[in-house]
Amino acid sequence: MQSQVFEVAYNSAQNMLVCAPTGAGKTNVAMLALLQLVKRHMHNGRVDRHGLKAVYVAPMKALAQEVVAKFSQRLKPLGLVVKEYTGDMQLTRAEVCK
Repeated sequence: MQSQVFEVAYNSAQNMLVCAPTGAGKTNVAMLALLQLVKRHMHNGRVDRHGLKAVYVAPMKALAQEVVAKFSQRLKPLGLVVKEYTGDMQLTRAEVCK
């Protein structure tokens, strides 16, 4: 699936809706789209983290934890932080914006 949507996910800023069975690669497609966003925030070989925010919505807490672990590992070399927020949490607007 990743090869079918690569051009849109990685080389354009178009919105996407991806529907596919479990294990088809939706998380990898999300990573491609996230890297495209990071690419747009690169200046002089560095990521400008000001204003760089992305939201990944997962239907289950276990999946959210898995995605946070994968994305954290892949984005750490770029100095990016991945956080998990669930419906169990009470957050202020300032905490979400941080």
